[in-house]
Amino acid sequence: MSRSRLTPSDEWRCVRCGLVLPSPGEGRPPISCLSDLGGCGRGTEWCEHENPVEGCEPCEKGYTRFFPASWGDAHVQLYIDTDTGQFEYRSLVEFYKHAFRTRDTAPMDACVAAVATGWTEGDALWLYVVGAPGSGKTELVRAFADERKRAYFLSSLTPNSLVSGLKDGKHLLPELDGKTLIIKDFTMTLESHRENRDALFGALRDAYDGSYSKAFGSVGTIGFESHFNLIACVTSAIDGYYTVQSILGQRFLIVRTSFPDDFDSDQERNLGAFREGLRERIDAALRSVQEGEYPTCPPGFVEEIKSHAREIALLRAHIHREGQSRELAALPEPEAPARLTNQLLKLARGLAAVRHKSEVTADEVDLVRRVVADTVPTLRVRILKAVHEGTETTDGLASLIGISRPTMERHLEDLSVLGAISTDVTVRPYLHRVGRSFSFLSSSSRTPEPSAETLAPSVVPTAPALFSDDSTAISESDKLFGGKKLADVFGHIQNKVRRDAARPDVWIAKDAMLAFQMPENAQSTALALVQIVRSMEK
Repeated sequence: MSRSRLTPSDEWRCVRCGLVLPSPGEGRPPISCLSDLGGCGRGTEWCEHENPVEGCEPCEKGYTRFFPASWGDAHVQLYIDTDTGQFEYRSLVEFYKHAFRTRDTAPMDACVAAVATGWTEGDALWLYVVGAPGSGKTELVRAFADERKRAYFLSSLTPNSLVSGLKDGKHLLPELDGKTLIIKDFTMTLESHRENRDALFGALRDAYDGSYSKAFGSVGTIGFESHFNLIACVTSAIDGYYTVQSILGQRFLIVRTSFPDDFDSDQERNLGAFREGLRERIDAALRSVQEGEYPTCPPGFVEEIKSHAREIALLRAHIHREGQSRELAALPEPEAPARLTNQLLKLARGLAAVRHKSEVTADEVDLVRRVVADTVPTLRVRILKAVHEGTETTDGLASLIGISRPTMERHLEDLSVLGAISTDVTVRPYLHRVGRSFSFLSSSSRTPEPSAETLAPSVVPTAPALFSDDSTAISESDKLFGGKKLADVFGHIQNKVRRDAARPDVWIAKDAMLAFQMPENAQSTALALVQIVRSMEK
């Protein structure tokens, strides 16, 4: 647990109980909040045990931190954010919302989690980012191509891309080991010739398990061991191919983008600055996650995720029908939920790692719920939601969703065979009911931002967040940095401290105020930010 050096102080405040204690000497902070003086008794020695261990003194005492007593709550919170890595993630969220004009961060969170777990063992996390053309999915994923080679970026993929049959050919598969393969346009693959498409799906199915081999007449058998995550951008055309994927073996989760609340034309924005800003923030958020930092998931959430996996396995099961008659050819056989469970767990744990938490919290499980709803075939979700909300007749459902009655009858029959819909045939017209409980019928599909209570385990802050997401909650006199410019102000001050280290703190603070046209009452907070940056640079 690394800690940025704090400036000396004569008095220090415990972040847990608020008790102010004198410095033990030379301006150093205390090492314990003394219970004899009315404190909470916790110490500053951090223990890595996930659960209290008998005989471990740090476990028995508990953990706290001390900050100069002169620091206000906002100053402490700002230091905590920058010191624990939360700043990088929050800066990314803020930039993403502003740049894409949306409050829906689920696509970004899912992609960040996938890239952050590319090196981890277990079932690989493969993800479709589904959205209409122009919904921002390509701009999002291209920002993950960086010099650190965490991701391998391709425009498209063909059956021979993974392993080449040429004597001097280049093989892609060994280069993907421990990384995340990102495919900018997977729609081209879906719309290719059926034989090529099925051959690619077959190759991906084999490669998913971590090993792949193929026999060529020219060079013999070539095989590699390679474990990698995968992100593929695709339009909603993917919904028409889920039956093909079911036959070949499902491997992908889905997160769907939404249309932005508003948008800027190229004339109104600096495209180069936008791309560079997104890339830098994604790189900073991922760089703050070290290999080995892989948060655990509490047993209660594990059981919930298992339940979600069973839902996906059931509702995306393929219903095989005869060609012309469209009669059922066989009873469906849903996939086993184990692999889905591991993928959803990796999604939650990866996001928790980027958010610098010691374990998965309800915030990360909300992303899992969102992905569950997105992964189930869209039409089945819409039918189930309509029935759940009170539309119970076949004609009513067909009219509400906008498909023909025969098509609706076929889909209702599919859901009935799966046990998702029950039908009362004793009345006319027939009435349909939801046959079992599904999480997406009651859970929110939006991913919330982490609250102050779910910060890194190294700190349990009592201070409120420096900037509320609700602008109405901040008075005009308290909008110190203009709220949404915190990340830019931080970067500006950091550059000034590095280039003009000899300058007084007040000079650097006033320089930032001038550069960002801050109000006069911003000086104290700007100065506090300068001091934090200096302590981090030491």
